[in-house]
Amino acid sequence: MSASPAIRRADAADLPAATATLAAAFADYAWTRWVVDPDDHPARLEGLYAIYLRVALELGQLWVSDDCAAVAAWTSSRAAAQQEELFEREGLVAEIARLSGSRIANVAAGVELLAAHAPSGEHWVLAAVGVRPERQGAGLGTRVLAPALAGFDRDGELAVLDTSSAANVRLYERLGFRVAAEVEMPSDGPRVWLMRREPRPAAGA
Repeated sequence: MSASPAIRRADAADLPAATATLAAAFADYAWTRWVVDPDDHPARLEGLYAIYLRVALELGQLWVSDDCAAVAAWTSSRAAAQQEELFEREGLVAEIARLSGSRIANVAAGVELLAAHAPSGEHWVLAAVGVRPERQGAGLGTRVLAPALAGFDRDGELAVLDTSSAANVRLYERLGFRVAAEVEMPSDGPRVWLMRREPRPAAGA
């Protein structure tokens, strides 16, 4: 049996493989099916995740397994101004709208509804975590999340996420997240669970 791949911080050379991993992992995900045009859906997903992973790499945290079969992308509220500047400078809002295609109205509705539940203080956001379909079920998702969560515990930082999968809710609860709200998306959209994780005290503290 081969050893499990190491988990490490990503670099720019990992972006193509990491993007492909997320596009495969989210190919049939309720949220992405609702906000991304079904026409040429896989290519559109890759385009969107290429943007999100670049933001995480440059302004947040991007973790991968050594073979990029697992990816976890985090963004920080502290970098909101820099992220907005990057999107404006490089026309990324227009590119996201192009990739969303006929589902752009769903994107706008979803962003508005979820923004109402965003924490007011500083926090980290799990932008995406995914494992290649053929590698799922072996604990890689938990492992690729672990380094960032350990850092948040050490630094006393809040982490938040949203998910459209009830099975994911149970996974995140095991990692210390708790459901803060549930929101039904309009236009036959999915239910979204918004979750938050307070930093855990160090053992023996």
